[in-house]
Amino acid sequence: MSNKIKLSIINHLIELRRKIINCIIIIITTFIILSYFSNYIYHIIAIPLIKLLPYGTKMIAINIASPLFTPIKLTFIMSILITMPFNIYQIWKFIAPALYKKEKKIIKPLIFFSFVLFYSGIVFTYYVIMPILFLFLTKTVPNEILITADISNYLDFIMKLFITFGISFEIPILILLLCIIKVINTNILKNNRSYILIITFIISMLITPPDILSQIILALPMYILFEIGILFSTIYENTIQKIR
Repeated sequence: MSNKIKLSIINHLIELRRKIINCIIIIITTFIILSYFSNYIYHIIAIPLIKLLPYGTKMIAINIASPLFTPIKLTFIMSILITMPFNIYQIWKFIAPALYKKEKKIIKPLIFFSFVLFYSGIVFTYYVIMPILFLFLTKTVPNEILITADISNYLDFIMKLFITFGISFEIPILILLLCIIKVINTNILKNNRSYILIITFIISMLITPPDILSQIILALPMYILFEIGILFSTIYENTIQKIR
């Protein structure tokens, strides 16, 4: 290996190290700022359940350390979610010089809309999914049972919902990307709609609570997003054909 190649590799590693340090610094800074509001942030996250609990009922902490560590855990997760665009931008700045101009024109919009869809999935979960799901769960409990929730288990459950729906909202981008690189095409997707619908219900069954409403609440948006992905991909394919 020549000295020029070695120097190039070293320079790339130094640049990568700098980008990683930038990401760590912004995450830590955001975490420190949010830590002051950690209890308030948790309260906001818990509102969809709290307002449906019986009068006088509060959330509980099974573990003695949960009141301290659960808000901290939430703050750390929120720090990562909030700084994700900056961190991805750092990665983009590192890999962009190695890409062709045509590749950059395709990837940049995909990255932007992937963020929009991911955060839209989280907002959709908070304002639509959680109220419906918790209303159903609280109304189906027998009168003899007092409803409450452990703060740590609740956080884990909510984060699972956020991540699940955030990733699910990436389905249109994934389908479009697969069509762009010609792994699949819209004809294949259209001819296999029934199988896709079954797959969405299987996925929702594996990652949601064991009740049919939760599975439907996740499966239907996933399938709708699949159809949106087909629509975007069809527009892309028609545009390419016109150019040719």
